[in-house]
Amino acid sequence: YLADRLGYYGHASPGDIPHYDMLHFSRRRWKNQLPSLRLAAIEKAILGINRTNDIPGQMVPEFYATYQQTGNCGPLVPILEHNQQDVVSLAMLFFNLVGESYGGS
Repeated sequence: YLADRLGYYGHASPGDIPHYDMLHFSRRRWKNQLPSLRLAAIEKAILGINRTNDIPGQMVPEFYATYQQTGNCGPLVPILEHNQQDVVSLAMLFFNLVGESYGGS
């Protein structure tokens, strides 16, 4: 996925650096417990995080296109905040899943 997204935006892939899709693992882990497997739903149910004032993921390309067309960096702010929360939540899910595998809750 990362290599495809980097290519889409004209960047080279960093090579064979291993990465783990924590959303995939999270969806597999909680598929029978949660009614929705969107990241926001998993965040709320498992991590207790309720996003407010967050740009919906499907609007990110539109905001980025606006930035590219206008040169105004304002639309990048909500994208960066959205991506930051994604990264933090996925890291928290990683530690949650690792903790479970070692007998934690």
